[in-house]
Amino acid sequence: MSKRTLTYVLLALWAVIYIWSFIAYSITAPTDFGFTRGLNRISGFLGWQFAAGLVSVFALALSFEFKPRSLARWLARLPFILALLLLIVILGIVGYAWWGNPVSNDAGVPAKPPAVTEPAVTAQ
Repeated sequence: MSKRTLTYVLLALWAVIYIWSFIAYSITAPTDFGFTRGLNRISGFLGWQFAAGLVSVFALALSFEFKPRSLARWLARLPFILALLLLIVILGIVGYAWWGNPVSNDAGVPAKPPAVTEPAVTAQ
C-alpha cells in the first residue's frame, strides 16, 4: 500500500470517527440527574474526538511525505489542525472560567448591619 493510499484511508477513518462523535452526542440519552445530568454525552463526545485526534496524528506524520504546498499535504494536516483547534477552545473555556470575571465569596450574603451607637427608641 502506498503512503498516499494509506493517508487517504486514514483521512476517511478520521472523517467517520469525527462525524460519529457528533452523531453519538446527539443520539445518546442523558443519564443521571441534577448537576451531572448529560455528562455522559460530553464524555462520549470527547472520547470519540480523542480517537479522531489519534488518527489525525498518524495522518500528520504521513503529510511530510508529500510535496510542500500540495493539496494532499494540507488535507493530511487538516484533521490535526481541527483537533488542535478543539483543544484550544476547551482550554480557553476552562481558562476563562478559572480566571475571568471571578465571583466574590460573599455573593448573596447580606451586608453586616451597622454598629449600634444609640438606642432604637428614645424614651419620652
